[in-house]
Amino acid sequence: MRLTGPNQWPKKDLLPNFKPTVLQFMNETERISLSLVQAIAETLGLPGNFLESTFNTEPYYRLKVVRYPSMGDPVDQPENHGLGVGPHKDYGFLTILLQDNVGGLQIQTQQGEWIDAPSIPDTFVVNIGEAFERLTQSCFVATTHRVLNNRSGKDRYSVPFFFNPSLDAIVPAINVPEDILAESSRTYISDVKQHQLLQDPAYGVNALGGLCRSHPGVVARHYPEFSS
Repeated sequence: MRLTGPNQWPKKDLLPNFKPTVLQFMNETERISLSLVQAIAETLGLPGNFLESTFNTEPYYRLKVVRYPSMGDPVDQPENHGLGVGPHKDYGFLTILLQDNVGGLQIQTQQGEWIDAPSIPDTFVVNIGEAFERLTQSCFVATTHRVLNNRSGKDRYSVPFFFNPSLDAIVPAINVPEDILAESSRTYISDVKQHQLLQDPAYGVNALGGLCRSHPGVVARHYPEFSS
């Protein structure tokens, strides 16, 4: 439960509209996420409100405003140079991503090929997370993705909204109907291997594991008991 805490906002005199704009954005992305979860439940033959109780009490929603600074002229840089994010899967339920038009986000196909996920005006990118992959017995597979900001020569900005249940929520695997399970059964290639997935039924355990996996420096400073 120490993963929760007060938000850190810029000083109001510097960015007076920042906080109300972000809170309104979070309210709208929450609404979109709840609609998507309802639709996914129905595709699995479940009542549309099947997962509502998972998010009723203190859901662990998070939003980041992320800047990937430019590393200079891409012509002069090696292919792997630049501040980005390596191959990974988000560990929650859904991620609703607003990105600018600079580019750099890539997703991995079922065949293991990396393809660009360019910005399309007036749309979001929606990623499935590891908790949802576990919940649906891999009917919905978590999206393997990465960010390479080494080709544009520009700063890249993105705003991901992470739609997650309460930290104390228990997320068991549901009984997916056999016909749906058979139809969705497929082999896929991912740079994130099966043993690396966070698959504990208690969502808070996965959230802590995700922090340890993604931000080892932060963990070493604030959670030395979990630092390897």
